[in-house]
Amino acid sequence: RLILFGTEVVQERAAFCKDLEPRAAEIYRGIAKNREEITLSYAPFGGAETKTEIAERFSEALKNARNADARAGFTSVGPHRDDLTLTIDGLSARTFGSQGQQRSAVLSLKLAQLELAGAESGEAPILMLDDVMSELDPSRRRQLIERIDRVQTFVTCTDLSDLAGARQGAGYR
Repeated sequence: RLILFGTEVVQERAAFCKDLEPRAAEIYRGIAKNREEITLSYAPFGGAETKTEIAERFSEALKNARNADARAGFTSVGPHRDDLTLTIDGLSARTFGSQGQQRSAVLSLKLAQLELAGAESGEAPILMLDDVMSELDPSRRRQLIERIDRVQTFVTCTDLSDLAGARQGAGYR
C-alpha cells in the first residue's frame, strides 16, 4: 500500500511542479529584474516518470533500505523524503545563493503557488508574509511590492520603511 499511495503522491507532485516551474521562473525574473534565472526540478527515484517506473524504483529503494529502516524505526525512502531542487543561473540556490536570492526563490514559489490556487479555486487567496523584506535589497523589495499589490496580503516586518511604495490599508505597531 505504501508503494501504491506513494506513487500517486509522487505523480501528483510531479504534475504540480511542472505547472509551478514556469510561473515561479517568470515571477523570479520580475523580482530579480531579469538579472537571474531560476529553475525548479522535482525528480524522485532518479527521474522516473511513468507510474510503473516510479513504483518499481520505490519498491527497490524500500527493499534496499529495509534492514537499516527496521533498525532506525522509520522509513528512510519515499515521498516524505523528496525535495525540490532550485537553481539560480545553473547553481544550487541552497549552496550558492545569497540570503536575498534564496528568499526571492522561496517567494517566487509561494507566489506561483498562490496563482495556481487562485486559478483552480476561482477565488483569490490571501497571502501572508512574515518578515520577508529584511533579507531583500531595495530593488527586490520594490519588485515584490509591485507583485503583491494585486493580492490581499498581510505582511509583518520590523521596519515600516521596508514597505515603502506599498498601498497600505492599515499598519499596526
